[in-house]
Order: sequence, then structure tokens, then C-alpha cells
Amino acid sequence: QCAVGGNKLDELSFRYDYSTCDNAKNGQGEGKTGCEDASAACEEAESANIECVSTSTGKTIFASQAIAKNAVFAVEGADTLPDSLTCKISTLGGDLCQEVFFDTSGTVDLNLANKFGHMTLVSCENENGETATCFRDITYSYKLANVGDVGMTIKEVLRTSGSSMNDL
Repeated sequence: QCAVGGNKLDELSFRYDYSTCDNAKNGQGEGKTGCEDASAACEEAESANIECVSTSTGKTIFASQAIAKNAVFAVEGADTLPDSLTCKISTLGGDLCQEVFFDTSGTVDLNLANKFGHMTLVSCENENGETATCFRDITYSYKLANVGDVGMTIKEVLRTSGSSMNDL
């Protein structure tokens, strides 16, 4: 849980993935969160632009271009985050796909894996430096053996995870 005892939040990290507002899952309640789908243009796109502003002042808190699907990005305040954020997700060409707002005051439910449209909360840190995360370190070990009688040279090892292939 990220919002505990009214502690202000310093940083929230989200995973970007395509999802309609109908699939939003969080316990913030009416008036504390909202989501509006503007177009499905981001559905086929491999990346998107994301901008998050203070809902009350309009001050930009986070702005990034070309966030890849399934990539994690951090939204952090200069001191602490404002009480509410509004985030706009758009195509690289600037077409608005979705706009979401949610409470970041620390006094309203905000839990790991909460889903706000295209954004899923994966970690948080409060003003006391306490953190919570969905991530766990995983160590993979690979053993490659030449069982034949012809020599081999390994030039590249790749691992497929989901729909992406990664160089080891």
C-alpha cells in the first residue's frame, strides 16, 4: 500500500501498457479518480508520450516522449507530489489517446497494481523514504554446452520475454 497514514508521496512509478478506461482498477472512488478515452490511436503504437501535471495548478510534474509499452517510468515531485495528478497519454504524433486523474495526497487508497487507464502503479516512495514495489530481483543462470564433436563459438544469446527479445 502506498498511501498510509497521510504521508505525502515523493515518487510513483508506473508501467505503461495499453488499456481502456473500462479496465481501470483502483479503490480511490468517485471524484478522486477519473479516466477518459479520447481515441484508440495508442492501441497499435509501440510507444507513447506521457505528461503528468498537478491537477490544481497545471504545473508539469513529468513529461516524457516515447515511453515504450511495458516500460516503467517514475513520476516524482521536486519535494513531494501534489495532492492530485492529471496525466495525458498521446501518440508520438501528438494525438490524445487518454486522460486520467487520480489522488496522490497520501490520504486516499493508493495501492500497488492499481490501474489508471494505460498506467499501472508498480512502486512508490513516501516523504519518509519508505518504499513499496511490485518488483523482485530474479537471477537467471544459463548453461550452454557443446554436446557435439564440432567446435562452436557463441556470438549472441537472446531471451524472449513476452513479446520482446532481449540480448543477454
